[in-house]
Amino acid sequence: TRYIGDWSSDVCSSDLIAEKYYANITDVATAYAKFNPILATLGRSQSDTEKVVSSLSASLLVSGANVTDAAESFRQFAQAISGPVVQMEEMNTIIDSNQALWRGLNRELAPLVSKYGSLKNAISANAVTNEMLVNATIKLGKEFDDLAAKKIPTIGNALTVLNNKFIEYVGQTDKSSNLTKSFSTAIVEFANNLRSEEHTSELQSPMYLVCRLLLEKK
Repeated sequence: TRYIGDWSSDVCSSDLIAEKYYANITDVATAYAKFNPILATLGRSQSDTEKVVSSLSASLLVSGANVTDAAESFRQFAQAISGPVVQMEEMNTIIDSNQALWRGLNRELAPLVSKYGSLKNAISANAVTNEMLVNATIKLGKEFDDLAAKKIPTIGNALTVLNNKFIEYVGQTDKSSNLTKSFSTAIVEFANNLRSEEHTSELQSPMYLVCRLLLEKK
């Protein structure tokens, strides 16, 4: 049985990881919820769950994955470690969306790559266990973290952070108020104004305008 303290720790860890790697907070929290029971069946600790989620999040940033690819990569990784051996079908999405992780796994599982000719062949031969995949992913965490620290955030990364902060702020407000409606209405109006604006050169930075809009409505 998991305690409230464990759940609170998951929430805090999810928030920190999402902020550090410009990840969608909902995707990170969902990954925690999926990985915790799976890793528990392997006799792994909650700390290992955090290391896996952190490593995956960092590798997705390094790979330049978009939000949709990141969510799918988390889901497929959970599928990959849910059985005793890894299935190639479950790794196809990771190969496409998380190339940093795939390259890292090839290095960490080099003996199998050498024996079977490629990591794909090793997985197809049921030679890669979920334990191997978890251990390799955790070991790669430091490398991915160092690489992620050198990444310059894109506009997409910045908007993801803004979305996370918006969700956090709204979650802390009184739901009985009309604040959420006010925010959403103002953002839709802003988006429509951008669409209808004929002289785009007269617009200020969209990021600046959105941030100012939220602050003014706060």
